[in-house]
Amino acid sequence: MPVLPTHLKKFSDPPLPDIVYFDTSFVIKCLVDGVSHFNQCKEFLEKLIEKQPIVVFSNLLRAELWRARLVIVFQNLEQKRYINLQRCCKKYPTASIDHYPEISEVNKLFNELLKNFKDWVESPVDDKIINIALPLTKKYNLCSYDAIHIATMLSKGIRDIVVFDKHIEDITEFNIWTNGRLKRYKERHNL
Repeated sequence: MPVLPTHLKKFSDPPLPDIVYFDTSFVIKCLVDGVSHFNQCKEFLEKLIEKQPIVVFSNLLRAELWRARLVIVFQNLEQKRYINLQRCCKKYPTASIDHYPEISEVNKLFNELLKNFKDWVESPVDDKIINIALPLTKKYNLCSYDAIHIATMLSKGIRDIVVFDKHIEDITEFNIWTNGRLKRYKERHNL
């Protein structure tokens, strides 16, 4: 039976990192009950809270949380797992107003999550990060937001990220704590 690459870490793999980068995909799965992998992510979050690593994230994460929560609203309205965001914005032009409590709640929940950690760093998206991110879009075939997250990690010298994003899972220079997408990774790479 093939073994996964060493850069991919299951939530049960010891040791936990001393410094960890939170990607939006992980945070939204910790905050919104009912999304896929919610229980796994909450359990891993509890392990991290017990370990108390330094948590680092880009301030881009906050804006992405709002967008991700809006996507979940659209998924519920459409009764579909995959939706076209632009089409849904046109179809439900008042969704942000109608569902403001759910969308705004995610930021409050994130602030509550951060209170569980003694040390955390919110890194701004500045010119330095943008200049590091731009070539990463080509090198790793990343969208701009993912490149900003990776650039933030590189600028801070961080080696561990918790993420549920298939493009980031392929970056072998980091320890990718993912758990839920290991089956998908195996299928994509014929393992």
